[in-house]
This record gives sequence, C-alpha cells and structure tokens, in this order.
Amino acid sequence: MGNKPSVRRLKALIISAKVDMVGITEPKVSFHKAGRLMKKIGMDGVVSNGEDNGHRLWVFWWQGAQVRVTDTHEQFITLECRVGNEKAVLVSFVHALCSSYERRVLWSALIDQGVGVSTPWIVCGDFNAILSPDEKVGGRQVCPISLEDFGTFVNNAGLVDGGFQGNAFT
Repeated sequence: MGNKPSVRRLKALIISAKVDMVGITEPKVSFHKAGRLMKKIGMDGVVSNGEDNGHRLWVFWWQGAQVRVTDTHEQFITLECRVGNEKAVLVSFVHALCSSYERRVLWSALIDQGVGVSTPWIVCGDFNAILSPDEKVGGRQVCPISLEDFGTFVNNAGLVDGGFQGNAFT
C-alpha cells in the first residue's frame, strides 16, 4: 500500500463494489501512515490488530458505520459493525500464518470467540488454507491434515464458503 498505483486500484475497487468496510493484510507500510491512506481511499475510520501483533491487518470503514473492536489477535481482528439502525454483525478479518500449527491456534481462537454468540458472524481474509485440492495449482503438494483442519474449523464454526469474484488463483 506504499505506492500510488496500489492506492488508486484500492480506491477504484471500493467505489465500484460500493463497500462500507475493507480489510488489508500485510500493508507493508508503517501503521502511522494509515490515517493518510484512509483519507486517500475515501474512508473515515481505521483500526489494526494492534502493535503487539505487528499491525498485520488494517480495517477501514466509512462514516456511516459504527465499529467497535471486540477482539484482536496476531492472526485476526474482530469488529462489531452496525450501519444506521441495522442489527449488529461481527466481522473477523483474518490473515493466517503459514504453519499448520499456527493455523490451528487461529482456528481455536476463532471458535472460542464464536461460542454462544447469536450475532451474525462473517469471517473473511487470507486463511492460507484450502477446503479442496481443486483450489490449488502448482507449488507444494496439498497437505491432507491442513485440509482436514480447515474443513473441521469451517464446520465447527458453522461457516459457509461465500465463494469469490475475480481470479480463482492470485
């Protein structure tokens, strides 16, 4: 997010998709520059998963959204979000670490925060995991244990794969 073309592409995406909130993983610039980026992309608020967690996740929102941080973690940030008088929604922005052990820590932490919560919950981001071997091309072989771990997390959390728009492989 440190160069003008990236900022222009992000702003164009926000405008075309008409989003109220956007999360960025690994912004590659210091969090003290987040306020300036917030203004450039037309948003009114920003938060990260915290200095202790390396500011690896940034979330921006526009002025009509009411946002409250409910949990931060090295691999995610969860926000309670409300627009106008609408019912609150929990949104967890995820940037999973690469090792299967570290992802198991993530799956457990996310499950723990979701226990007993009746508020609708959206979990999005970079999971560094797949549900099916069809979601991968090239590189290392698919690890069956990682597939099983991620699938178990999705099932236990009661999540549904929302799919995607755009390129299948990035």
